[in-house]
Amino acid sequence: MRSQIKLAGYNPRAISDYSRGQLKKSLGKFGLVETLVWNKASGILVSGHQRLSVTDEKMRYPAHVKDYEITVSVVDLDDKAEKALNVWLNNQSAQGHFDRDGLAAIIGEGISLDDIGFTFADIELEFGGFEGFESAFEKEAKSAEDVTAEIKAIKDRKKESNRTVAADEAEDADYFLMVAFDSRSEKESWLLNNGFQSTAKFVIAAEMLAALESNVATP
Repeated sequence: MRSQIKLAGYNPRAISDYSRGQLKKSLGKFGLVETLVWNKASGILVSGHQRLSVTDEKMRYPAHVKDYEITVSVVDLDDKAEKALNVWLNNQSAQGHFDRDGLAAIIGEGISLDDIGFTFADIELEFGGFEGFESAFEKEAKSAEDVTAEIKAIKDRKKESNRTVAADEAEDADYFLMVAFDSRSEKESWLLNNGFQSTAKFVIAAEMLAALESNVATP
């Protein structure tokens, strides 16, 4: 039962409004097909906090205190192993990456970008261009010109950011503030969840503040 599941206060994963919207869309289409992981030794949810949050919203729990049944994968771990598994299950460096040809082939079978939770901007950020994805333009409502304009705006903003960073670095190092994450995977996760490239070396202050404000506003 849902009431038997306690959330992990230490869970280092966060989700942006955009990513949460994509998750809700996926759960709406396919349901909760990926099982949550629950530690019976502590009663704590090890993996699936965002999926459970969306399901709670759908079930209106706990606002109306109506318990509901939910399937979980059960583990029996001590505190240290539980926390290690929590991070491992969310570690993107252990989850591989998309193959351009393989993904393009799936889209070429009549599946739209929206069907798989992608946008043209995601394709651009993931692969650096649309080569191999030409068929997607035929399925989407947006024209190639509209998409190209959006991507150009993204690139122009990044170029301007890079020029600003380079100029500031040359003039005065006091313009910089270093932010340290606990690990490389945590840094890459934060960047991806907030709309940046995982390999980004610099983030301008305005964009970082906007991302932080968005996370604070997320219930």
